[in-house]
Amino acid sequence: MSRSSSEPILHYALDVIPQDAGQSHFGEWQEAGLYWVWSGAADLPWTVLEKVDKGVIDFTARSYLMQPILAGHIHHISHLFGYWQASDADRIWLRFPRGEAGVYSLIWGGKSGVHKQDRLLWFCPQCGNRLAERALDTGKLGMVGFIAEQLDAVRQFNSDAERRKCKNCGFVHPPAYGFYPGDDSAAEITSRQRW
Repeated sequence: MSRSSSEPILHYALDVIPQDAGQSHFGEWQEAGLYWVWSGAADLPWTVLEKVDKGVIDFTARSYLMQPILAGHIHHISHLFGYWQASDADRIWLRFPRGEAGVYSLIWGGKSGVHKQDRLLWFCPQCGNRLAERALDTGKLGMVGFIAEQLDAVRQFNSDAERRKCKNCGFVHPPAYGFYPGDDSAAEITSRQRW
């Protein structure tokens, strides 16, 4: 579903967060003008991790959080996608407490000329060595094509145990997973619960 750029993003966000048993796009990516928006809920605390020169910054929150993820910054969101990503578009990660669970939203884009290029990356969880990378031509793929291609990249990474084995320390990276849990294999379900 696409929305015109004249509709307020807050109106859109309320539409993707289920208020009742009616129509909802909760857990799905949606286009809203220049934005791609996703919202979902979880009992586990989902965390934004951002790679920096000296390691990884962990943006964990138990309450409200609005965390900008600037274009070009390598980041991972635990339990949402099983790789690190760098995008040419800014993102905003939101967390809202809702009972014992958290409701999360990822807002991606917001200006012209972005959503052109993304990189999916895998690093050794033990020593940080780069294991694999896949560039996606997001400008040609669009949102639906991006979702399909990132899942293809995940499956390609998972299919080759040698690719997942670190040449530096020998650690074998756990299986990756894509955006939608409904697409997960048994091994990907287990990985999503862990990281």
